[in-house]
Amino acid sequence: MAFMGSSNEAISLCAQLAWASFAEGNVGIGCVLLNSEGNVISEGRNQSLQDNPDATNFSRSAIAHAEMDALRKVRVPEIRGGTMVASLQPCDMCVGASVLADISNAVFLAEDPYWAAANAYDHFQYFVDQRYSVLCALLPLITFSERWSLEQCSKFNTRYPTLFEIALNYAKNDALRRFAVDQVNAEIGIDHLLSEIDTEE
Repeated sequence: MAFMGSSNEAISLCAQLAWASFAEGNVGIGCVLLNSEGNVISEGRNQSLQDNPDATNFSRSAIAHAEMDALRKVRVPEIRGGTMVASLQPCDMCVGASVLADISNAVFLAEDPYWAAANAYDHFQYFVDQRYSVLCALLPLITFSERWSLEQCSKFNTRYPTLFEIALNYAKNDALRRFAVDQVNAEIGIDHLLSEIDTEE
C-alpha cells in the first residue's frame, strides 16, 4: 500500500521512536503523523511505563500510547486528511482518536491480535516492511512477555510462535533492552536484532 509523503522517512522515524520508547523501559511503540501534503508534523512514542512523568502528567497514564502522544501535539485542522504511521496495530482508543481527528489514511507495521478495531476501518492497513516490521512486532512482545503470564499472551503465542519464543528469550536475559540503552539508535538496533534472529534461525 502506498501513502503520501516519503514512506521510507516515515517508516524509519516510526521505528526509531519505537526503539527509543523501548530503550526508556516502555512498550516499544512509535507513531508518526503526516499532513495531507505528506509532511511529518508530529511524532509520538509509548510512555505508559515511564518512570518520570512529564509536566502534563501524560506519561505513565492509561492513555500514554504512541498514537495519543502524536495526536495530542497537533490540532485537528493540521492533521485532517493526513496519514498516521504506527509501529503496532492501534488499540480501540487510538483508532477512535484517529477517526475523531479525521485522518484519511493509517498504516501499521506489525499486527496486534488483541486489537481488531483497526480492521473495521478501510483507511487502516497493515504495511509490511521487510526491515522494520519484525522489530516493530518484537519490541512490544518483549515487554508483554515480561509483564504478562503465558496465558495472557496466548494470542501472540498462537499467531507468532517463533517470534514469541524469541521475545521470551530476550525478556529472560534483558539483553536487547541493555543494548538499546547503550546504543539508542534504531538502525544499529535493527541490524543487531536481525543478525541475532538470523543466528537463532
